[in-house]
Amino acid sequence: NEALCPPSQLIQKGTKLVLEQVVTSIASVADTAEEKFVPYYDLFMPSLKHIVENAVQKELRLLRGKTIECISLIGLAVGKDKFMPDASAVMQLLLKTQTDFNDLEDDDPQISYMISAWARMCKILGKEFQQYLPVVMGPLMKTASIKPEVALLDTQDMENMSEDDGWEFVNLGDQQSFGIKTAGLEEKATACQMLVCYAKELKEGFVEYTEQVVKLMVPLLKFYFHDDILLIGALTTC
Repeated sequence: NEALCPPSQLIQKGTKLVLEQVVTSIASVADTAEEKFVPYYDLFMPSLKHIVENAVQKELRLLRGKTIECISLIGLAVGKDKFMPDASAVMQLLLKTQTDFNDLEDDDPQISYMISAWARMCKILGKEFQQYLPVVMGPLMKTASIKPEVALLDTQDMENMSEDDGWEFVNLGDQQSFGIKTAGLEEKATACQMLVCYAKELKEGFVEYTEQVVKLMVPLLKFYFHDDILLIGALTTC
């Protein structure tokens, strides 16, 4: 069963799709098994770190993102004590990716995986994560600030656009429709969720970012395009 093989063996085979599926399966098992995954930790973690270190080609971005997610889920599953010997090395890998964040394309699949991974690392490390906030908050706020492209269209305009281009439409009657480009909305929702996570986990350690987060979140109380974003805006300002 390839899902039980160390990823290093699959790396040698060079099967990208298989690797992506295996990494996803490992992440799912760890997330479900939680502390019962501890006996398998040493089997998988070295190979997963190897993937993050070496899967730097553009065509491997999705694999790298999934592996980052997998590592953070395993760390959360096995707990701080088991994960700590690898925590520093993992954080350095994430920091290197974060340093290159501004060079990533807007549709780079690593972005959403990175944002979620940082939040899991925050849960694992607790107050020790505060030292990394200056690095992670900039890109996180940038993603949370994404403004969707919207348009009021008549029937003729609609003929030149389609939902396949990432647009969703609401018929307003009188041959008019309201359109919103949904690209980036899920990433925006995830980033907003992560801000809530940081605030809850770090408490007073998050205080210097409170003002700018509130300024971002208050307008989201009127963000009707995405239910999760609207709800998160309400939770954050409570």
